[in-house]
Amino acid sequence: MNKQTLLLLILSFIIFGAESQQLFHEYYDWGEPMTMPADTAEQDMIQLFRKIAIEFHLEDPYFSEYDLLHDVKFINSDEAVEANNNIYLYYNRRAEIIDAKARLIKPSGKVIDFDNSKMLDSYDEETGDQFKYFAMEGLEKGDIIEVIHVVHRAPDYQGRRWIFQYDFPINRLEFDLFAPDNLIFEFLVSNDTNSVVTDTLAENNHWHFYIDNIEALDDEESAPYNTIRKQIVYKLDRNIANNLRDITSYGKASQIVFSNNYTSIEKADLKAVEKFLKEINVDRSSSLDEQIFKVENYVKNNINIIEMETEESTKLASVIKNKTASEDGITSLLVNLFKALGINHEIVLTSNRDDILFDKDFEAYVFLSDYLIYFPDTKKYLSPNQFENRYGLPASENTNNYGLFIKRVTLGDMESGLGKVKFIEPIGYEATHHNHYVTTDFSDDFNTVHVDMTTSSLGYFAAPLQPYIYRLSDELKEEIAEKSAENYIPNSELNSWEYINTEPEVIGKEPFLTRLDITSSDLVDVAGDKYLFKAGLLIGPQQELYSEKTRRLPVYDNYKRMFDRELTINIPEGYKVVNAGDLDIFAEYVVEGAQVLLFESKHTYEGGVIKVNIHEYYDQIEYTVEEYPYYRDVVNSASDFNKVVLILERK
Repeated sequence: MNKQTLLLLILSFIIFGAESQQLFHEYYDWGEPMTMPADTAEQDMIQLFRKIAIEFHLEDPYFSEYDLLHDVKFINSDEAVEANNNIYLYYNRRAEIIDAKARLIKPSGKVIDFDNSKMLDSYDEETGDQFKYFAMEGLEKGDIIEVIHVVHRAPDYQGRRWIFQYDFPINRLEFDLFAPDNLIFEFLVSNDTNSVVTDTLAENNHWHFYIDNIEALDDEESAPYNTIRKQIVYKLDRNIANNLRDITSYGKASQIVFSNNYTSIEKADLKAVEKFLKEINVDRSSSLDEQIFKVENYVKNNINIIEMETEESTKLASVIKNKTASEDGITSLLVNLFKALGINHEIVLTSNRDDILFDKDFEAYVFLSDYLIYFPDTKKYLSPNQFENRYGLPASENTNNYGLFIKRVTLGDMESGLGKVKFIEPIGYEATHHNHYVTTDFSDDFNTVHVDMTTSSLGYFAAPLQPYIYRLSDELKEEIAEKSAENYIPNSELNSWEYINTEPEVIGKEPFLTRLDITSSDLVDVAGDKYLFKAGLLIGPQQELYSEKTRRLPVYDNYKRMFDRELTINIPEGYKVVNAGDLDIFAEYVVEGAQVLLFESKHTYEGGVIKVNIHEYYDQIEYTVEEYPYYRDVVNSASDFNKVVLILERK
């Protein structure tokens, strides 16, 4: 969502009281140099102090924001020296650093000062981003780095987040927010029991939030790291000067988003949409699913999606003409096409749950970062700006999360958007599979094994390749097939390959099939008069969750999923397998009588043919630390199967 549009519209409602007091950042300074902490064992770095002070201020006629950051770090390892040789200062293109200084405090007490004149510039040619930084010359293990800088920026008060926990400890954290006395802010503190306190003695409004001894929190595989760290979100809620309430609200956001996408669209743009719809040639007698598929696939296969928001990339006539759209532009184009077709739909705004969970009770625009389109009649979603995700398969990071659903309502000749917060259910595990169908034959001398394999990918497993494959040259397709074969069985030779269901009209509807004909000399070892066949490798490489460390964080999977494998192993005449029972493995996790995790492999051995059927699925997204052992056992069961070696000997 274009938050700048919301900012400009909402600013027009705000009336400020007068202010004349000195601003906090104007008199704030560091005190006496800090000394090395007493307990530094096993810590590469310790943040001795961090202060974040946010000031909102009326500079007639402009409303401004000043951000002050004060950091003090104790450097306790060579790795920390390397990581802190350059201290980069926080700011962006809409901001200006108005003051900055740093100092290096040696164990002897010697202080080396770095003022504004020693601040350097850096430019990232790949991203185009510019940076300012201090080069901490002479930094050594045992030193203390202290930095203060102040940023003047456009105000951001509709919902902004600060994270307070990292993979190093913080001895003292102070967060302050200052505002004119007529502006009332609200706060959401997550993953901490401390509360924001109002300073009742301040001349204007002042809120503060202080924490001592924040422990280091290391990330773990598949953990929702960003969402479980200590953090705060704040927003402007009221202006008591004019009794204006709910300044940051989903009611206002819903109306603005609705207007931007429907009622504010110019006639020339609507005419362009009608003409484009004729080009798509939707069969209106077909099913609702087919109509939605047709529109989305045509749009995504003909309109390029870019990150930059410009008038050309959002205005519908320009989008259709130039075949280029921003996230806002592609969303607006799709919803207006669906509106023209009379297809009931709702715009959904939500967050990327890998970064921040949508809080259903605290209305703030920091949670409104990603678009979805919801179809109430089919109860399915569409991710407008994700090329690889098609109707029925919304971006996984937006599911298992709450969102703001904006419904079109009419009153006479008037239309408006009505918003409601609802849960976005994850897609069921049956809709995302990666299945294997494998047949193997041994050469007469046992030197090689011929493997005929077909994989079937659907849902999130198909999304990374199926939408793109038809655009690739045969050379690139063959290169991908060779890499797939090598990843499946190392040191194998690819004899032939084929991709099925690559046509644009079946993307997201039919499973993506890959057929590989492979010869491998690595699947068989010789042990005296016996042959050792690495049958477990036929399911491809598997994740392992073996660790001596105790799990501290919960698991948050990307999506529900399943794997079915059918293996047919033809045993050469005159030989038998003596340990076929090793192919049978079982692990499950049952919650209230429902099986939510399963790995089960079963075999039959008849007439010189071993058939193995494997069923594996994960019907849950979140797993607590207490549930982790069950999750680990099911994941590791697939890894254990990977290690199965069949022993062949003469009858």
